[in-house]
Amino acid sequence: MQSINFDTGYKTYAINDNENNVIKINVGDHNLRARMKELPVRLSVIEDKYKNIENITEEQCVEADKAVRAEMNYAFGTDIATPVFGSLNCLTVLPDSGKSVAQSFLEALMPIIKNDVDEYVEKIQNLKKSKVTQYLEPITPAVEKIDIEKLSPEEKDRILSEMFT
Repeated sequence: MQSINFDTGYKTYAINDNENNVIKINVGDHNLRARMKELPVRLSVIEDKYKNIENITEEQCVEADKAVRAEMNYAFGTDIATPVFGSLNCLTVLPDSGKSVAQSFLEALMPIIKNDVDEYVEKIQNLKKSKVTQYLEPITPAVEKIDIEKLSPEEKDRILSEMFT
């Protein structure tokens, strides 16, 4: 079987410096920024559903974990939850910070992704500028500026006739 290899725009990130455990995110995905902006709102809907439950059941914990994972996967356009959390419930609270594993992960990831997306956008803008310049330079004629005040009436008539014929 032959392999087809080409650049897909995905960037690879090692989880906790473990190069055998990675996530891949396409920072060039034009919808990524919009989905990233939606993520806090979408996660707050899940939080609102469970935050006032006094005695949360095991089933509810599993359900909330699945919902958060699904939203994170949606936001980044790929399954990032499995390599990041494995079988750990992503809402497990970390004793030192009091944050969930998911929150801790997102706080570490978001600045990196924002930087990489901004870098990508800048590269694309520069690429577009160079391509536009490359194609415009050959077709943009060098136009000699003429001081109309210095032209004789005959020269003005000749220029006008050239413009309209």
